[in-house]
Amino acid sequence: MKTDPRFATRAGWTPNLDSVIRPGVEAWTATRTKLDAARELTAAGIVAGPSNHAPDVIADPHVAARHMLVEVPRTDGGPDVLVPGNPVKLSNVAEGPETRVPWVGEHTDSVLHAELGLDDAEIERLRGMGVVT
Repeated sequence: MKTDPRFATRAGWTPNLDSVIRPGVEAWTATRTKLDAARELTAAGIVAGPSNHAPDVIADPHVAARHMLVEVPRTDGGPDVLVPGNPVKLSNVAEGPETRVPWVGEHTDSVLHAELGLDDAEIERLRGMGVVT
């Protein structure tokens, strides 16, 4: 294909996409993993990377090593839930501990006390009006 005059310019790509290009790419990739194909293309000077599905990302050793996915326990005793980890990695800052996502309204009272200085009576009044949960 490299020397084929049909592909000398982009104008020749479209009419040959389904008849030549796509079958050629499919035949070439059929004998390689996604990662191997990306490595070969990159080595040839073509920017490439594997297109991963969720199971690929979950099983990726780099993702695991960087703690990009972490298991968080469920309060109902069910199996742990896999959630995104903290993407910000700083050398002198410890990661975790990872905790579950709060329930809706779980921390409303403590936040309104600490941040706005509201007392219990005012929070209950706002709750009664449907302003807070």
